[in-house]
Amino acid sequence: MANENVMDRVETLDYLKDRMHTERLVVSRYGDGEYMLMNGIFGQKTENIKLTQPLLLNAIKVKGQLVCIPTLKPHNVEKKDRWYEAQKFLMDISKHSLYGNAMWNVHDFMSNNDVLPFIFSKNVILITGYPDESRMVFKSLQPDLKVIGVPRTNTSKVYEEVKIKTLDYINRNKIDNIIFACGPTSGAFIADFINICDANLVDIGSVLNAILNDYTINKPPLIKLHRMSWTNAVDIKKQSDMFFKKLKEIGE
Repeated sequence: MANENVMDRVETLDYLKDRMHTERLVVSRYGDGEYMLMNGIFGQKTENIKLTQPLLLNAIKVKGQLVCIPTLKPHNVEKKDRWYEAQKFLMDISKHSLYGNAMWNVHDFMSNNDVLPFIFSKNVILITGYPDESRMVFKSLQPDLKVIGVPRTNTSKVYEEVKIKTLDYINRNKIDNIIFACGPTSGAFIADFINICDANLVDIGSVLNAILNDYTINKPPLIKLHRMSWTNAVDIKKQSDMFFKKLKEIGE
């Protein structure tokens, strides 16, 4: 049986849509990768466990954020598989009263792009491992976008440096939204920024790769971005076009 305190992707998206014009959005995402890092068993070597583990173990407990985690299907509960173990661990350690679905961002991009363009509007900071691609794609539609680049792996090694750089920019500029697309450290950044700025703080994860992908292919020296498995089930160009059309409409 699914946990009633965990919203599914539709409920999570509706929750965000209902609040995005009237309340601050602080939305983090914790999946199986974060779960493994937090337990010291991450095997893909994309992050330094000793640096990232304590950051995440502290970050997920911080109040004032909607922590989005895996939503279970009946077979996950029946088999008590890794998704079941991940959800149980993430809820046990964080103890929030309500959780979102970690795939709300994908659901939004694959359907109507109701929330993502809003997050990219107005005065925005984007922290990403694809800074050059992001600047190229957004430079005409979103000139107020400040891109802060991080390494695509081992972001935790420059965590303090990036945090200081971001806070310096926040102190000198009005910021409406800070978007995180920098892997597991996104959750740590969000927790650190909750009480020191009033901007919306949202982890959009690999959706950024999908938004950028068809706009950066075969345009040297930029690279073809890594695609996640879910992108095989959607017309990336169609959904990206919709995203940019809605972003343009917001700015008009």
